[in-house]
Amino acid sequence: MMIETFVAMSRYLSPRQDDDWSDRMHYLITPNLLLAFSVLISFKQFGGRPIECMFPNKFPSSWEQYAENYCWSQDTYFVEPHQHVELLKPEERLLFYLIFNI
Repeated sequence: MMIETFVAMSRYLSPRQDDDWSDRMHYLITPNLLLAFSVLISFKQFGGRPIECMFPNKFPSSWEQYAENYCWSQDTYFVEPHQHVELLKPEERLLFYLIFNI
């Protein structure tokens, strides 16, 4: 039963004889390219490191992992280099912007 399903599906995936290159591109190449790119982007988001934070070089790897987890789960904010994080009020912490992964 499963083999019959794959044979029936292969009929729809094989190029037909009554179409030209434009038709083939629209029903065969474009969906496959979109699927491949969506898998690639999903792997980067869920399998790779979706966010990269900047840390001092003296941080050990365990501190870096903790800081990246904190950065991923908390609101994003901007801190002046001379100001300590403890001195920020909660309303000063929020910074709204769009994040784009390229």
